[in-house]
Amino acid sequence: MLLESIHIPSKEFQEFGLKDVKMRRLGRLVALAGKNGAGKTRLLKVMHEVIGLRWYARSGIEALLKEKEGYDRSIRNNPSSDSSGAWGEESEKLRRAFLAVTEWAVSSEDVFFSLNFVPKKLDLADPRKELRGEVANRADVATSSGADDFHTISLFYLHHVLELWFSATHQDSRRDSDERLKIETSFERLQVLMHRMLGEKLERGLHGDPMLFGKAIADARLSEGQKVLLQLCVALHAQGANLDNTVLLLDEPENHLHPSAVIEVLDALYAATTTSQIWIATHSVPLLAYMTSIDPMCLWYVSSGGVEHAGRRPEVVLESLLGGEKGIAQLHAFSGLPAVLAAVNYATESLYPPAVLAGKGPDPQVSQIQSILGGLHSESSRLRILDVGAGKGRLLEGLAASMSEGGLQIADLLDYHAYDLFPDDKVVCEAVLATYYPDENRYFSNADQLFAEKDECSFAVVVLCNVLHEIPPEAWVEQLGKASPIFRALSEEGFVLIVEDQRIPVGEKAHKNGFLVLDTAHLKALFDIKEADIANRLFVSHDARNDGRLKAHLIGKDLLSRITTQSIEKSINLLRDTSRREIRMLREKEPSYVNGQLNGFWTQQFANASLYLTE
Repeated sequence: MLLESIHIPSKEFQEFGLKDVKMRRLGRLVALAGKNGAGKTRLLKVMHEVIGLRWYARSGIEALLKEKEGYDRSIRNNPSSDSSGAWGEESEKLRRAFLAVTEWAVSSEDVFFSLNFVPKKLDLADPRKELRGEVANRADVATSSGADDFHTISLFYLHHVLELWFSATHQDSRRDSDERLKIETSFERLQVLMHRMLGEKLERGLHGDPMLFGKAIADARLSEGQKVLLQLCVALHAQGANLDNTVLLLDEPENHLHPSAVIEVLDALYAATTTSQIWIATHSVPLLAYMTSIDPMCLWYVSSGGVEHAGRRPEVVLESLLGGEKGIAQLHAFSGLPAVLAAVNYATESLYPPAVLAGKGPDPQVSQIQSILGGLHSESSRLRILDVGAGKGRLLEGLAASMSEGGLQIADLLDYHAYDLFPDDKVVCEAVLATYYPDENRYFSNADQLFAEKDECSFAVVVLCNVLHEIPPEAWVEQLGKASPIFRALSEEGFVLIVEDQRIPVGEKAHKNGFLVLDTAHLKALFDIKEADIANRLFVSHDARNDGRLKAHLIGKDLLSRITTQSIEKSINLLRDTSRREIRMLREKEPSYVNGQLNGFWTQQFANASLYLTE
């Protein structure tokens, strides 16, 4: 994803009057909702500036810092120089560029672009009605910084590009080969954009007119959405950007377009590329309804210069835009059914495989795990741990960042190893490992690899963070029992640490029966835990926030041998009973998005448990 998280201190952009901007886990869509004057437009301007600043670091952080030091040295050596002011400005720009890359905007991509695009009108000016010289003049306007009236220049720009291509490829062309190649490459890039956005390539009419669908564009009766998409193609091409690796910033497009046209544009953009990111500032409820139907978590509420996530609380946005509960009731189709919306979203998500997350920003589960591992750590030696289902290395990255804030180095405290039977993210995880443990191989994707290099009974802790619910119950004995790699890896006094979000917010189809999230009572049944085991601290439950949400359980090695097919059935029977009880309780509560999401979670738990028990 282009922008994964944002953290911009207000002091760095005081002229915009925004509070600190903190936005995490951003997806392909970002909806900024709020009243006029709330700060949506200002936030988009800040984002455009931050992305622009990142461009200065395209050659790498070291080169950027070296260039900044050069300006600073010039100022120190020549403080009275007429150029000292310009040097200072460049140094400050590079300082902000450094922060934009390292702190303000977290991204897995090194270089990408942003494009401000606000389609204001749909009546496309026709070059056939103007003097020939006007074509080149308006085409030049399209390439200028800050161009925005694309309804007046788009067809002129297309006409100009077509004529350049036609003359360059003509048999009598006198252009040199380098110039011809440049023109042909540019034209091909335009054709790719047109085809991806409109499903049709540009053609040249007999008199040089740009044509689509066999007609001059001005006569082609394009829909409102198609006219906007055409203007966007021109904007992208003229400003030197691509549809891919571009953050598109759309500021209240509903001010100029019918909501259906905006939705048509958004739908086409979303389908055309998976590597762009679309930010829309809006107060249009229909547009928000459409965007949240694609990604319920894309919603952010902007108010008084501040921004907060509203994905699970759309009622906050709706009350602001619609004037309170009365307005919400009047718009029952969207806002009157938040519980249904959440349940439907959850049920839909539960048909898809789980996503793999990378570690960006503070994570309460990581803090929870760090606290538990700290209690097991001996000052005389490093604590050896095996992270099962390591994925992209989220746990390692989070632990390292958290320890670093306390002035500690993870390699001094933890002897960390990654284990994942599905090495799809091996390259990413190994890169994280190399950052903190450059000395040896620490990534394993099967038991043979692990025990070829590491001793059995040598790990103090095996961590399963958000993993158990993804393992099919029929595989629990094999993967957790006495013959499992986990059992073989653990020292005699070792523990399995099972960490789960007891209310996973996004549904997923982790295996054929969906997912099963076990809490304390269900784990006690699964491992046949007795009171004596708890008294001897062989089974320890940890509730991070004392609200039952983020739970961790330490389970002693010997207890793993108690798991059987009978204990699995008992555990899942208990889970089904819990789910039935929770569903009944929720039906007595007021409908809300949160309760709808919980209803979706427990309904899936009940269905998944029932499917397993009846097969």
